[in-house]
Amino acid sequence: MVLTEPGCVRGNHVHQHGTECMTVYGPALVRVQEGDTLTELAVPIGDIVRITIPAGVAHAVKNTGDRPNLLIVFNTDAYNPKQPDVHSVALFD
Repeated sequence: MVLTEPGCVRGNHVHQHGTECMTVYGPALVRVQEGDTLTELAVPIGDIVRITIPAGVAHAVKNTGDRPNLLIVFNTDAYNPKQPDVHSVALFD
């Protein structure tokens, strides 16, 4: 569970093995890229959406509001600091 400040981005990465489930409390802009297809989902202020991101799909969430927003995220694969399953992908600058 994380609070994200206005204008900041969480994610900008892809997991090769784990599926990520996230709950986004808006306002936010969610970007998901599968292959060459980039999809955006605007989450209005006060709305809550749950998104499941399969392995191999890049994703990022940007706070588009003027106050912190909330993300609750878990991955189906436990984090291994010796072999992290997180690879950077720039969906937001």
